[in-house]
Amino acid sequence: MLSHDNEKMMNLAKKYPPRYTYEDYRLWEGDWELIEGVPYAIAPSPFGKH
Repeated sequence: MLSHDNEKMMNLAKKYPPRYTYEDYRLWEGDWELIEGVPYAIAPSPFGKH
């Protein structure tokens, strides 16, 4: 069971998710898009390259 303090910290983490920078993005593997500090995985196109 979570203590009151731990529950409070988890709520703050949800309210203020981490923000990433272009420097962070450059180190990632795979296909990602970074929009206003929030990373989004990019799914491959089902039709190949376009």
